[in-house]
Formats: sequence, C-alpha cells, structure tokens
Amino acid sequence: MLSLNLHKAAEERIQKLTSKIALVKSAFTSLEVNGPIEFTVNDCQTFLDQIAQIDRATGLNQKPVVYVYVLENHAENGETLFNRLKEYKASPESKVFALSRSKKEFDKDSIALYVGSVKKDILSRIKQHLGVGPQKTYAMHLKHWVGESPKLQFYYIPLADSAQTYEVEAAIASQLKPLLGKSIEI
Repeated sequence: MLSLNLHKAAEERIQKLTSKIALVKSAFTSLEVNGPIEFTVNDCQTFLDQIAQIDRATGLNQKPVVYVYVLENHAENGETLFNRLKEYKASPESKVFALSRSKKEFDKDSIALYVGSVKKDILSRIKQHLGVGPQKTYAMHLKHWVGESPKLQFYYIPLADSAQTYEVEAAIASQLKPLLGKSIEI
C-alpha cells in the first residue's frame, strides 16, 4: 500500500517556492540592463571586439549573464526575418546546424529576437548565435540564414549569482516574447 503524506509534500513544495520567490526578489533589486550594442551579422567582428573590450574592463566573460537580441525596426523587419528562418529550416543546409526553436507563427507583439542566459563565457555563446561556433550547439546560427543583414541590438544584464539566471531569463522572456528560443514558463 502506498503511503503518502500529502500535507507534508505540500508544505515542502511551498517552502521551495517561497525560497524561489525570495531569490527572484533579490535578483531584481540590483539588475542593470546594458546596451544596446548595435551590429549586423555581416560585420560581426566589430561586435565581438566590443564584447571583448567590455570583458577586459569588467570581467563579463566570467559572470552569469542574461542577454537579449532585438531586431531594430522590428515591426518593419520582423516578419521578413521570421519567414527567412522558416525557409532556411525547410532547406537541406539547415540540417547541419542545431537551430534554436522558433514560434510556429510570427508574433507581431514579440519585440525580441532571442532571450538567453549563460552562467559564464558569454563571448562563446555570442559566437554560437552568430554562427561562428560549433554547429551542433543549439543557437540562432544567424550568419547561415539571416541573408541581407538587418541591424540587431544586443543587451546584457550581468548577474551577481548564477542561481538567478533561469528566473531572470524567464521573467524577461515572458515579457518580451522572443521569436526564437525555448519557451519558458513562469
């Protein structure tokens, strides 16, 4: 016979959720959004150099970071870029790369292209998203499908504690509704 103490299970779950709420509250008290850093995929080296310069000044590459890619003039360019990705995903070339998930339909209310996070090594993650990193890492791999390169903006939020990355990323993704990347439930 199965013996369950449902009251105890509920209390333990409430305790975990309460500590998670405290973590989220503490995370958002001191966050600062940095950026935008504007770039095009065709000129990604300048962007990578800017990130490397920020790293030298702040040690960013060793910190947990939540980051956001925004398409400049989203209302004008978003659907075009979204359709390009759908075409690329249907092509044989796309099977070489582990591409980020995309929404099934274009969402005009989505103002972000992608929201993500790293516990450290933001520079490697940026390279993966640009399409100059390992092919089998899930990323946007932008240079392989973006075509005529639109202007993108990159924002980043350094965190004090890597335990905060998921909660901060989830809150931002919920608000911005990015076109690409995993769906995160709050």
